Amino acid sequence: MLHLLLVLWVSEITTELKKALSRALAPLADRILIRRAAKEVQTAGGIYLPSDQTKNANQGTVVAVGPGIRDVSGVLHPPTLAEGDSVLLPEYG
Repeated sequence: MLHLLLVLWVSEITTELKKALSRALAPLADRILIRRAAKEVQTAGGIYLPSDQTKNANQGTVVAVGPGIRDVSGVLHPPTLAEGDSVLLPEYG
């Protein structure tokens, strides 16, 4: 029983730590921080897939956006994405 409580407590700490780190990370220039969506383990028909058959999700949510990049003349070009936007990620690269 104590071991189970300890595992739950540690998992809560790591979840809170992950949230705190994602808030603390600030991308520079035109960089964007994205959180991947969770793997889908159930099909639309209700069938549960084994973990080795599920693919990594190629969708994500924008967590933080950098201020933008400056061109040669010094004009700041802000990115077109904002926090909370849903994006598609490339499969390779």
